[in-house]
Amino acid sequence: MRLETSFDPIEPGEEDVFAIDFTADAGRAYILNVIGTLRMARYSEGFDPNPQSRVLEQQPLTIIYPSGGRQITGQFGAVRIGGIPATAAGGTYILEITAQLSDRRMISYNSTLPCVLPGQ
Repeated sequence: MRLETSFDPIEPGEEDVFAIDFTADAGRAYILNVIGTLRMARYSEGFDPNPQSRVLEQQPLTIIYPSGGRQITGQFGAVRIGGIPATAAGGTYILEITAQLSDRRMISYNSTLPCVLPGQ
């Protein structure tokens, strides 16, 4: 399912963690595994020859600290992205995060991840 809000932009060479809240969908289940998939959007201006290689780590989390610093508890799928090449600047990635739940369901959400030059 597509999320309406984009992820915050990433810059070439930067590493950042992106998370999706699966709490409402999980119900009483919990996340066993997280799968992150990264690809360039069609007709994107940037170029990345191997976007999936930018997925460095994937994990379930039960506590996150968003930029505001307030602790939030729940069921989150988190993916660490890094090593974005300079050729991807100006382009847009599609980041999909899939949660494999303890009750055997799989739930996926995706959103856009803009790649911008430093300072933009």
